[in-house]
Amino acid sequence: MQKYEALIIKSAIQWIKEKKDFFICTIISAKGASVRPLGSIFAYDGTNKIGFISEPRSDDAFCELLNEGYFKEDITTFTYGNQLLNKEKNLCLPCCGNVTLLVEKITPSSDMLKNFLIWNDLIKKRVGFQRTINKENNKSTFITLPEYYKSEEKNVIKNEKSIQITYFPIIQVLIIGATPVAKHLAKQASDLGFYVKLCENRKLFLDNLVYEGVNNNFELCKEASDLFVRKRVDKHTAVVALAHDPSIDDDAISFSLNSNAFYVGAIGSSKNNNKRTKRLKNAGMNEIILSKLRAPIGLMIHSQTPTEIAVSIIAELISLRHTL
Repeated sequence: MQKYEALIIKSAIQWIKEKKDFFICTIISAKGASVRPLGSIFAYDGTNKIGFISEPRSDDAFCELLNEGYFKEDITTFTYGNQLLNKEKNLCLPCCGNVTLLVEKITPSSDMLKNFLIWNDLIKKRVGFQRTINKENNKSTFITLPEYYKSEEKNVIKNEKSIQITYFPIIQVLIIGATPVAKHLAKQASDLGFYVKLCENRKLFLDNLVYEGVNNNFELCKEASDLFVRKRVDKHTAVVALAHDPSIDDDAISFSLNSNAFYVGAIGSSKNNNKRTKRLKNAGMNEIILSKLRAPIGLMIHSQTPTEIAVSIIAELISLRHTL
């Protein structure tokens, strides 16, 4: 999932409490360019739309169909993107792509509220889960997935009676140190739909954040770096040490390497990394654990500026996220 999809579920809960009818649309098959991952969701209450399916023009045309009462049933599947069938409605995707949606018409009720509260709770718990929609009675159920379940497993399974959709936790990026690289990385990671949390407790760097204006790209935490990681790390977490201060970075790295974080990286030259490796070995860390550390951090694209270094890091995260 991406963080905006968590916002969709929270908004759905609020709409139910306000007695609003609305639609939840889920991508259950996709083909071609400019399409979103299977399981991606989109919501529309007749006025407000949250999320997206494809390009704005196509999404607006689809919302017109929703407003016109095109979908009469509580659960419908709908494919758009066919250049011939949908030309007049602007439901065309680039490169002859197409998207099939599961369109759910949501009518507020106490049972529906309970259902969305369960969905929201699973997101907050950061666990993988499956949502199964029964096409015969229009009800959905949830089960939690075991830790070993892989994200490459097929996440949409369809048959005559039901549709099963698998969701995984939103990728979380824990950044150590409010350095210039960190600020660029936070924005890029946030734009990709990741949760971003930044650890900083040095007065000078905190003062700089206040001066520059703390934005909505990250949640600021003022804890010791090892405690910061300890409280938040899980299988869908990347830990990025950017403080450039061994007294801060080393503690976070040491704990992260012994955790189940899918990525642990540290900034610095090869020379600095050799010194770091020596320090960690002297502290008792073995070669196998140390081999998990990605340092110097990021893909080798000869990056030099803070923005370029952030790009190299985010590219490495993207290349690894689908191995979870």
